[in-house]
Amino acid sequence: MQPGICAKRAGIFDRQFRGSRELFCSVTMTTEVPTKRRIAAAFSAKAKGYRTGAFIQRQILTMLVPHVEFVGRFRAPWLDAGCGAGGLCDLLKDGNIPVHLMQTDLGRGTLRSGPRCPAVQSDIEALPFASRAFGGVVASSVLHWLADPAKGLAEIQRVLVPGGALVFSMFTKGSFGEVLSLRLERNRSVPVILPSAGEFEALLQTCGFRIPRLSTFSKEYYFASALDVLKYMSGTGTTAVSGRLFSPREILELCRSYEDRYGCSRGVTLSVKTILGTALKANEI
Repeated sequence: MQPGICAKRAGIFDRQFRGSRELFCSVTMTTEVPTKRRIAAAFSAKAKGYRTGAFIQRQILTMLVPHVEFVGRFRAPWLDAGCGAGGLCDLLKDGNIPVHLMQTDLGRGTLRSGPRCPAVQSDIEALPFASRAFGGVVASSVLHWLADPAKGLAEIQRVLVPGGALVFSMFTKGSFGEVLSLRLERNRSVPVILPSAGEFEALLQTCGFRIPRLSTFSKEYYFASALDVLKYMSGTGTTAVSGRLFSPREILELCRSYEDRYGCSRGVTLSVKTILGTALKANEI
């Protein structure tokens, strides 16, 4: 595929995609992705506890390891784009999976939290690597933080060799719906992009990827209280939001509403929906 084709097609896709975002909630959805500086600061501040605190993201990442192990036998080196605290590196080393991995993340603090693989700070939309530098790229639970995920995919495609693999997971529409609906009702914006699984699959194809392996994962997680849900989300960097933060009194009121609406005998729920799989870059002519 010629350079720039993904970006041009993605612009058309994005105009179509924006119109579908309002279907997420009965309240008109306002998406306002935070600045990159704010995202980097939020994740850096929580980096030390991310390995143990981000258990949902780690569970999803664990599901991607067999994809990396299979494809990694044939393609090297690999890039973990948006590596966070180095969870993929830990899983590969602990599993004795011989994949040569380079890591990159927007947050300087996350890279100081003890990664066991080489790492460099960078923006996924402007990777500091040569074209065709990697046989594979992993992007797990990261693309939803981009105001335009197509730009990140275009840059990933640039650094992949022809036929190279993108192993991905993407939170989709319905994820964190309990929290986001309460934010919307209180005139707060939604800080992440959450397409449907079909929309993200279409975006990958628009950007020139072929998708041989694709699956979805949905689960309701139970927490003891709404405050525990908020602590979990805060501990995973999701305090990176635009606009005014909730006051302590507003947080207390939100927690009451959360438990009244989403509580049950097992606790309170937090819903997650994810699309994950392997996409291959088209061979260039």
